[in-house]
Amino acid sequence: MSGNFLKLFLVSIISNSIALKCNEELILSDSCFDPTELIKYADIAKALEKLDVKELDLLSEAGFVVGGNQYGTDLYMGHELSKSTLDLQFYGNTIITFLDIAVHHLSRDYGISRQQVLHCFKQMNLTADKYGICKNYETVKCDKKNLIYQPLDGMCTSPNKDAYIGAKNTPFNRLLGNAYEDSIHEVRASIRDKSELPSARLITSGQRTLHVKTFYNNQENLNNDLLVFFMKIGIFDIIKTLKEQATEENFGFDCCDLKRSRFSNYHCLPIEIPAKDRIFKETNCMNYIRAMVTHDNCKLEASILNTATHFMDLSFIYNPINVDTAIENDAKFPDTEDQIQQLISIGDERITMLPQLHTMTLIWIRFHNEIAQQLHEAYPKLSSEIIFFETRRLVIAVYQSIWLREILPLLLTDDIYLKYKLDEKSTCYDLNIDPVVSVEFSSVVARHFHKFIYSNYTIISSDGSKKIVKLGELYHSEINPYEEFDAIIKSMLQSPYNTDEFAGNLFENENFPGIDLKALDLQAERDFGVPGYLEFLYNFDVSNGKCIKKFSDLREFISDNNLAFLKYAYYDPHDIDLSVGADMQTIRNDAILSEIFEEIFANQIHKLKCGDPYFYTNALNEDQIAFVEEISFSDVLCIVSPNMSVQSFAFLTPGTNNTVHSCNGNILQLDDWKLING
Repeated sequence: MSGNFLKLFLVSIISNSIALKCNEELILSDSCFDPTELIKYADIAKALEKLDVKELDLLSEAGFVVGGNQYGTDLYMGHELSKSTLDLQFYGNTIITFLDIAVHHLSRDYGISRQQVLHCFKQMNLTADKYGICKNYETVKCDKKNLIYQPLDGMCTSPNKDAYIGAKNTPFNRLLGNAYEDSIHEVRASIRDKSELPSARLITSGQRTLHVKTFYNNQENLNNDLLVFFMKIGIFDIIKTLKEQATEENFGFDCCDLKRSRFSNYHCLPIEIPAKDRIFKETNCMNYIRAMVTHDNCKLEASILNTATHFMDLSFIYNPINVDTAIENDAKFPDTEDQIQQLISIGDERITMLPQLHTMTLIWIRFHNEIAQQLHEAYPKLSSEIIFFETRRLVIAVYQSIWLREILPLLLTDDIYLKYKLDEKSTCYDLNIDPVVSVEFSSVVARHFHKFIYSNYTIISSDGSKKIVKLGELYHSEINPYEEFDAIIKSMLQSPYNTDEFAGNLFENENFPGIDLKALDLQAERDFGVPGYLEFLYNFDVSNGKCIKKFSDLREFISDNNLAFLKYAYYDPHDIDLSVGADMQTIRNDAILSEIFEEIFANQIHKLKCGDPYFYTNALNEDQIAFVEEISFSDVLCIVSPNMSVQSFAFLTPGTNNTVHSCNGNILQLDDWKLING
């Protein structure tokens, strides 16, 4: 066990002891029931999940694709899911059905609590496959010797571990246990009287009147749009849940129109719009479809499915279909407008929402192509396949290096950055570190950066003219990233972060009132079963050992103005959602994020770095690491757009301390780069 891992482990133990001290302990006994009784409940669950005619009609009307005993829909683009993904969803739903039935009947028949029943499941090491309601993952034997390059789908990335760790179509993990009210899938309720938590829209509309931390590092050089969209692409790289956040196209189905039923409880969590809402005046409901559940090795619990790999590997570009296309094209991605559009759509359709996201992806595609061309010229005897994977290895290393050296220092304070050893260049790979993305990071911290999306953007056209464009007008706009490539990059480089945060009506246009993205994010946090703010205050030892019993106990962490709002919105401080409490927490002068957000963020990056044997600091030698770290994102921009002028540090606006220079046909010299298959 590494020294750093041991240190973090000991901190976790101390923090957990604080959480136990402050929370009322639920005493559970080892007295359990006869496990053979579970067979009858499994039979009921399987029968229910076969779906009767009425349920089939309901699903059909809702837009679901029905096939055999599985059902599902791609809630992004409306096309059918793969058979394997449908199976994962079906087994996840069946497990929830089984737990609902079994826990209800066993707690009634034996006179024990629901928590005691679930405790018994764990004590007896019961799994769903024993009762025929789940089929476990197929056994995969990893070739420990021949895994030269990181697998495209994440499978066998750590050959000495479970083959599925970090792979596509596997569940997120949890920093803390789930906070579902029934410990199964029902969203968290008020600790005081078990009533529903306040409407997510009520919370986010109230938050707008409160102080928001400005997103900058110093007065002269503000963080620019490039940083925001680089981070967004990075989040797409490791997080993709199958769900829909209602847009004007209304893909999927509308939960506001579905009556309460077993189906709607599993799949729907619509948001109540308060009376006299200043924006959404024509409706009392906002659509929200719950994230697709799956199973984790057939454990008797609901898990949230991640269809991206859990590694920083640019998987939205390097997916198998695009890879095959590139290998057939001399290791380069085709670079015509139609072909690029097809590549991006296959990789991740979310990228096409905004021209800035589209352009950011195009940057990495063209950077890959430039590297591949140079490697072909330097090593003409190597096959296209080897050139492709050598190029991919270098491109991903540069991408990871930019995250560590340029992005994270802007987002994290020095003490957090150093605490998680994010500055170290030597290998930190540790078999004991699990790289899997957590629900706390995916549903809360990653979404927190949506607050840095704002209503209006400055767009610089290819002729040099500037105009202010509403975000709703950019959404699937006619601005062509292929034709306006340099202009869009220039717009992102020169436009400082605008503190005019979007006003709860994202993507608003004359035909659509927009959506409250922050409310949808808060609902996702509840959907994912994330514990409340106080649990993290304790578990990251931010509370300094203090137990919170009433709102006034939070004065040390949250301003009186923000506390007044929390007291108005929530019945009890234990009800406060993680994202709401952490966002309102007083932030240190040199920080952008609250301490809890910093801890969750840095903890996740540490795991992605030290749990991945292919991460560049773990896989490359000293000379290769030095080579990679010489390449800045400004260099990348110059390589893909050699006629541009860029500032030295790409993610801050130009100024006397960040001067602009001409690229002058900047070409990367690969003479010192050593190939695995050279």
